[in-house]
Amino acid sequence: MEELLLLSDVHANLEALKAVIADAGEERFMRSRKIFLGDYVDFGPWPDETVSFIRSIPNATCILGNHDRYVGDSTNRLATEYFKREDLALYILWTRSQLKPENLDWLRSLPERYETVFGGLRLTAMHADTESLEKGFMPAHAADVDCDVILCGHVHCPCKKMSCGRLIVNPGSVGESLDCDNRASYSVLTIRDGRLNEELRRVPYDIDAVEAEMIHKSMPLREEFINTMRCGSFQL
Repeated sequence: MEELLLLSDVHANLEALKAVIADAGEERFMRSRKIFLGDYVDFGPWPDETVSFIRSIPNATCILGNHDRYVGDSTNRLATEYFKREDLALYILWTRSQLKPENLDWLRSLPERYETVFGGLRLTAMHADTESLEKGFMPAHAADVDCDVILCGHVHCPCKKMSCGRLIVNPGSVGESLDCDNRASYSVLTIRDGRLNEELRRVPYDIDAVEAEMIHKSMPLREEFINTMRCGSFQL
């Protein structure tokens, strides 16, 4: 049996990521193939620690997310245009200040797309849509991707659907779920008897520990971010 773990939108939430690893089983997690679909930073209190940890994980492929691009943009122009809120754009400065130079360089080096073969199926992984890192994948655009399975993240809501003859799989968010379920989310893909199976996993984690670290680090906008994590939906 072949197995592939699919994770997205960790968002500097190391507590949630470690809960996911515990759920999968550490030995199994480290041994299995893994694809991370971007957005390793912002919203959580461990940006540098999260990037360092992910970089150390064996058998893992990582692609670029829009927040990774904002942090890598020293002009802050991209974040300002996307958020349209000065405080959120300025928050990027805090994230950038937490990162070691080598981890910032790593974020800037990430590819936007990754193609591979899994169980004889052609997979294409991207953070969001074919036309923009800042928009959720549009099912109608599946026809533009030459593969059997499209893997995507960005919207923080897990889903699986067919479009244009392609299977689209979104594992949801590890670090900040937005489907009204505050548990971490990831997917396990397996091949059995030549068929692809997707299991969505939901994992509770210690949100109080996340809030305590936010306070310890005097993280900007922490009340807004922790309320969103607790509710599993945007809270201003």
